[in-house]
Amino acid sequence: MTESALTAIRRARPIAAISYAGDALDWWHRISDTPAAVAKRQRGEVAAWHRANPIDMVRIIRTIRSHEDNRPPSA
Repeated sequence: MTESALTAIRRARPIAAISYAGDALDWWHRISDTPAAVAKRQRGEVAAWHRANPIDMVRIIRTIRSHEDNRPPSA
């Protein structure tokens, strides 16, 4: 479940780095009293997802700059 949520976010917004996912998951575990075994499994899923889906910073910066270059001049 965790992996499919991260994939959906990245698919909807390819520039999303999702580097906050671990913090968000830790927060959710704290407020929902997630059992330790489930929390450990889910943290492992997030870590595995990040290893399998590395952040392509070159592409991200190129995309941002491309959008900046296409803005109309200021009035």
